[in-house]
Amino acid sequence: MTKINIGPLDRVTHGSAELRLVSKSDVGYVLARVGAIPELHETFTHAQIKQLIETSEIAVHRNWFEEGRAKARLTAGVSSLSELPREEANNLMRREYYVVKFLKREAMDKNVKRTDKSIVRTLRQIHAERPVRDVRCDQVRAERACPSARTFRRWLSAYADGGFDVLALRTKYRNSGNPFSNLDPLAYKVLNDHAALYCDETRPTVNGIFLKMKAAVASLNEERTAQGRAPLNCPAKSTLVSRI
Repeated sequence: MTKINIGPLDRVTHGSAELRLVSKSDVGYVLARVGAIPELHETFTHAQIKQLIETSEIAVHRNWFEEGRAKARLTAGVSSLSELPREEANNLMRREYYVVKFLKREAMDKNVKRTDKSIVRTLRQIHAERPVRDVRCDQVRAERACPSARTFRRWLSAYADGGFDVLALRTKYRNSGNPFSNLDPLAYKVLNDHAALYCDETRPTVNGIFLKMKAAVASLNEERTAQGRAPLNCPAKSTLVSRI
């Protein structure tokens, strides 16, 4: 039977629970709930882990707790690309595409260096070879210029420091201006309604409020989808914290 390898820096999500490795054996794993006091342990055999992954009930996030990746999430203000607006998420994946392609060429070709001249030449080659989506004859394909050598070196440094996590490539430009200006008015109302819950005398946790807000946005999106309208982007947890 194929065994699923879970390492000490991996995060395992099971429903709304976050788990980390405590120990493993030939039989299976002992996992602990992250943040639980006292520490709560759960056991899974190798067969159970494999089945739960196949049914998408469990997901293993490799090296989630690695320091560089944790710093990348902290700096980005989100935990995954799915929390970002689609355009920004696509832009980060574009940056990662250039960075990964460059690193592969650098490892294989001693002529690929991090000088301005070599970076510009290599990026032009990567740009020319990249896959492009077909457009209709009556449409104009939007072309983006390659980054400058200086900008690209910042991407390389940030990507390495961030544990090679795509979120490390998110710029700090988002911190300028109104942090809520890109929210749909309805999503902004949902954000305000749930930020107000933090003032309740029962003192609910931010994570609990965030999960309620995600559920509320998901419910609204079901109605919007049925009406043929575009879904709302759920505000990120960091946005909720800022609003609180």
